[in-house]
Amino acid sequence: MRRDDISYRVQIVDVSQVLDMINLSKRKELVWPDESMRLRAGRSCWREWSPLEGMEGHVIHRWVPCGREPVSRSHMDKAILLVQVDDKLVPIIETGVIELGAEVLCSGCLYSTRRGAEGSL
Repeated sequence: MRRDDISYRVQIVDVSQVLDMINLSKRKELVWPDESMRLRAGRSCWREWSPLEGMEGHVIHRWVPCGREPVSRSHMDKAILLVQVDDKLVPIIETGVIELGAEVLCSGCLYSTRRGAEGSL
């Protein structure tokens, strides 16, 4: 099973891990999967909205240290998640969230798991 087949649901537990200006970097530290995602992922787009502890969303992209593909490579020694919270995109260091569960898509079926539940993927 490919990781692309799994959609993780997470909860923000540490807002200090939010990278709210990473989309503005002139150094192009991250390769974004899509330019429209970059434009929606940060304080410049959120305006007066801010992510809060307890908010939940789906991980739609993940950058990891030493990733093979540039679009999956983190520029720091930590994994960065791009989490969709309602219509906002929140870049956050992975340690700032807890995983609530995963939805596994396979041939028209949907399985839902929760961390701590019996069984595994």
